[in-house]
Amino acid sequence: MLAATDFSDPALPAIEAAASEARRREAELAIIHAIELLPLVLSAGDGVVKGVLPIDVSEQLTAACRQRLDECVHRFEAKGGGLLRQGPAAPAILNAAVQLPTQLLVIGTHGRTGLSRLALGSVAEAVVRAAPCTTMVVRLA
Repeated sequence: MLAATDFSDPALPAIEAAASEARRREAELAIIHAIELLPLVLSAGDGVVKGVLPIDVSEQLTAACRQRLDECVHRFEAKGGGLLRQGPAAPAILNAAVQLPTQLLVIGTHGRTGLSRLALGSVAEAVVRAAPCTTMVVRLA
C-alpha cells in the first residue's frame, strides 16, 4: 500500500485511513512525499535570470522533508518506510505506485471545486485518472 502526503491537513486523514487499511489487510504501508525544487527566478535589471536554488538551500529543504517523512513513518507505523522523491507530485506518486507495485494508493484532497480547482490543479485528480491500481481519495472533513 502507498499513501501520499504533502504534510498538509488533508493529508493526515488520508494517511490515517491508509494505516488503518494496511493493518486490516496485514499489508505493508509506504508513505511518499514529492519535493519539487523549482528553479529560482531573479529579476536582473532589464531581464529575468533563471537559475537553480543554491545547493545548501536545496539540501536543507530535502533534509527537512526527510525528517517530516520519517516522523510520519514512525507515527503511522508504516513498515514500508518513507519514499522521498524529487519532481512534481503526481508523476512521482504514479511512478512509485508502479515500482512498488501497489495494490491500493491513498491520497488526500482539499476538496476544491469550480474555479479554485481549475486555477490550482489537483494532484489527487491526476493520480486517480492515471493510477495503475485501486485508489482511495480521502477528503478533509
